Amino acid sequence: MKKPILTSSVSAGTRLYYIDLFKDSKGGFYLSVAEVSFEKQSKKQSRQRIIIHPEDIDKFSEAFNSVVGQMKELSHEE
Repeated sequence: MKKPILTSSVSAGTRLYYIDLFKDSKGGFYLSVAEVSFEKQSKKQSRQRIIIHPEDIDKFSEAFNSVVGQMKELSHEE
């Protein structure tokens, strides 16, 4: 796997999230969002990954921010 141009990570208990920016062979960019989870007892590791292409980034960002906003509102209601 190629090395990302930019990367950010979030540690969350037994999970680690990576947000990586890559450059493809044609010079375009794409975003990869990955979750790596660890099972402490068996020391197993699993990885889930999605790729977001530049033409979809605005739609993805808008949908993500909308759901996060709604989640925050619902959390405050409890």
